[in-house]
Amino acid sequence: MKEGYKSQKEQSVHPNTKSYVRQSVSKSDVRLSCLYVNARSICNKMDSLLVMVESFQPHIIAVTESWGNAEIDDSELYITGYTMFRKDRPLDARGGGVLLFVSEDLGAVEWLPSTKFPEQTWCRLCINNDMELLVGRCLLQLAQQEFVP
Repeated sequence: MKEGYKSQKEQSVHPNTKSYVRQSVSKSDVRLSCLYVNARSICNKMDSLLVMVESFQPHIIAVTESWGNAEIDDSELYITGYTMFRKDRPLDARGGGVLLFVSEDLGAVEWLPSTKFPEQTWCRLCINNDMELLVGRCLLQLAQQEFVP
């Protein structure tokens, strides 16, 4: 087990979805739990995601392969008690997309890095008064060569 991780469990509520839950501990003993899901289309799996959220109550939920597009309203992806950050795949291409849900208690603020990398979403968290944490989710397709730091 990697240093800094208290536990890691693999769960699969839907046959085409893999998800991971991790709890980590920081220097100031602030505990954050994270849920990662590779959804392969989140719209038809929102019920399963909501079950996982209710069961694990993570602070942060990161979703890849959301397959979102302009026709899917934010309200269809809403999770009570979470702030959503969303980046759909550019243009009308099928697949891709990332979502990041952060517990409203953490006061997340969107952070926009200066890159050409298209499928990413980031936020900034204030941990205590002296610590800041950047949290993000990105999806890199092998054919994409657009990441420029």
